[in-house]
Amino acid sequence: MPTIVEDFIANAKFSDGEVNLFRKLASSISSQAKTTFISETHGTICNVEFTSIQGNIQCCEIADLLIVTLNKKRKRAKATFLQAKKENESQWVTKAIDRDLSNGCFDFSCQYDQWELLSFRPLINGVKKFNPPQKLLSSMTPNISSYGVFFENTHGLLDLKYSIAEFITSTTLPESESGKKYKNNLRMSINDKYEKYYLNGSKIVCRNLDEFIESLLSFQIGDLLKTQEGSWILQYAQRRYSGSGNVAGAEDAIDFSGYLSSVPPDDLGDFEIGREPGGPAMLIVEVEGESLFPF
Repeated sequence: MPTIVEDFIANAKFSDGEVNLFRKLASSISSQAKTTFISETHGTICNVEFTSIQGNIQCCEIADLLIVTLNKKRKRAKATFLQAKKENESQWVTKAIDRDLSNGCFDFSCQYDQWELLSFRPLINGVKKFNPPQKLLSSMTPNISSYGVFFENTHGLLDLKYSIAEFITSTTLPESESGKKYKNNLRMSINDKYEKYYLNGSKIVCRNLDEFIESLLSFQIGDLLKTQEGSWILQYAQRRYSGSGNVAGAEDAIDFSGYLSSVPPDDLGDFEIGREPGGPAMLIVEVEGESLFPF
């Protein structure tokens, strides 16, 4: 039987869209864990507003993907809002006069407002159907927001780098344009040196796809859901899961009740019955594995 990575590489190609690549990865993971992929809600991609560090109101999507990992034995859950990207080439490696100047870093193109949202984690306001609590990001640890960047490695195979957003830094200065201080599509960098470190039992960086999958199935991706905002995320995941008609790889239904009993009651706002809550695509994985760290 092929490994998860082997199955994914055999069925995916770099030309696939970023979110579709995670859909195919979910299908490959389902051979070893109960896995569900739920498509994003159709509509505007702008689903949150926040005040930027310049004092301007910005509007963008909260993320491409919400990953929720459920530890079946401990009845605990983790989550991260992940922005999925693809990078054709790392400029430090390919455009440095035949010298690899990356020094363990991987640079990629990134929208500044999206990085600011996920890195600084300000108060947010939902737009239209998506109605999260204001402190959804700010009340959590940096594990709650991340990037996953697909690329082709030196062997020409599809690969992935993962990093908590707060540990990603810019490699270029924002340019001034039409009186605006900041411009989108900057170059950002993931530092592979962080891959040996953990934050509250979760990986800061995964330098390749194998490491990401191993960490995901070992309950080492995302922030532990133990606050009211964490309870909101679980209820949101349950609502999207139960109402989804686009489920990949889930043979038996996931029972969220045991996970919800381990977090404080959510009094941050009720979901309207019969209303689609909106939001990003979702990857829900229920694992048997143990984290290497207590929580």
